Amino acid sequence: MSAIYAEFKRVDNAQVRRERDGRRGRELASLLAAGLPVAMALLAYTGLHLETVRIGYKIERQRAEFEPLAEIAAQNHLRIDTTRQREYLVTEIDDALEHLLHRMPCEHRNSGAR
Repeated sequence: MSAIYAEFKRVDNAQVRRERDGRRGRELASLLAAGLPVAMALLAYTGLHLETVRIGYKIERQRAEFEPLAEIAAQNHLRIDTTRQREYLVTEIDDALEHLLHRMPCEHRNSGAR
């Protein structure tokens, strides 16, 4: 039996380089230039949409915080209004009584105060 040995010669391809194809580079540049405005528009739309959603959530959160406070304020406002109305009525009654007392003769003033 005989053995056949193959000798492989090592080739140094470090110095072999491909030339750049200028036409393919220009095609790539024109494709990127055409796609860049579309990509920027989509990015701007996405940013605006995300901001809109964020503001919507913020409004809902603030509305949820405000509603109980508005209800409490409305109840307090009614209390304040009724208190003011009472104070106003008391002063009106006092003024009316004082006006009536000044119009009465002197002998009736002392008897009415008791």
